[in-house]
Amino acid sequence: MTSNGTAIDPALPVLREDILVADDQRMLNGQLRRVYRAVKKRLAYGRRHLTEGQRTSWLAAHPLTVSYTHVDELGTSRTVVTTKRSDTLIRTQPGVAGTPASYDIQVEVEEV
Repeated sequence: MTSNGTAIDPALPVLREDILVADDQRMLNGQLRRVYRAVKKRLAYGRRHLTEGQRTSWLAAHPLTVSYTHVDELGTSRTVVTTKRSDTLIRTQPGVAGTPASYDIQVEVEEV
């Protein structure tokens, strides 16, 4: 997978969800009717035990306030925006000095 020009390797499974895009239209008789115009995709994925360098790459690949290009494992390209991301600091050996930190990262993106 490529996100914002950076190759990423999420752990499987990648959760996929379809979101219906609706619009309320007024009919000729004056009543409102909901019309579904399109389907957007929402993806959620993550990775466990990332190093500091890998964490930095993942955070750079998933900016929060801008849209960017995401290419999934099948080669489908979508313009997405990050709706949620979390990175949790995990220590592999608590209490041992000099133990490198690792991070668990979860990301949720939605098609624009």
